[in-house]
Amino acid sequence: NVLLNARKFSPDFAELYRETYYGGSFFDGLKVGSTSQEFDLNIVFSWRSNNLVITGLGTDEKKPNFCYMKDTRQGQSIKGDSIVDKPWLFGDPTISPLKMFQVLQSSVDRALTKMDNEINYHGQIYRATTQVNAPLTLKVVGQNNNMAFEVDLVPSLKLGMDALPRDFLLPNNVFNHLSYRGGIGG
Repeated sequence: NVLLNARKFSPDFAELYRETYYGGSFFDGLKVGSTSQEFDLNIVFSWRSNNLVITGLGTDEKKPNFCYMKDTRQGQSIKGDSIVDKPWLFGDPTISPLKMFQVLQSSVDRALTKMDNEINYHGQIYRATTQVNAPLTLKVVGQNNNMAFEVDLVPSLKLGMDALPRDFLLPNNVFNHLSYRGGIGG
């Protein structure tokens, strides 16, 4: 209901929203060491993989799974401009995780305001607010505080394997990463 209203009241979000991915430890049955009343939803933004190039993957030793996503639409002013960092003078435009977060946050906040911070689910009224961390957390509390849970809303992109750089050696990098973490032969 909140995401439906976020799309309804935010043109940027309506343009960019692709789907909600129900993944993570809660949905995979792997939740350990935290309350059962908290889970993640990946809010998948729409982006065509042929409109980006992944660069710098594996170049930061401290964050080997981080990369940059270069926008290759070549000046086309189309869907997605609100999440792109455009260089002032030199360099390539890149998809900005911060701007993705800001679009999600402002859209959810706008929706909750229009909904008077209330969610009606099967006749029960719940109060919903947001907490800005990384990620955006939706806090939901039932009447008389009888039920409470938190949902981390994580802005994300869903790309196929074809989006990886052609010279990216996936099997070797996965093996090296797992070996480094003690997952294979460690």
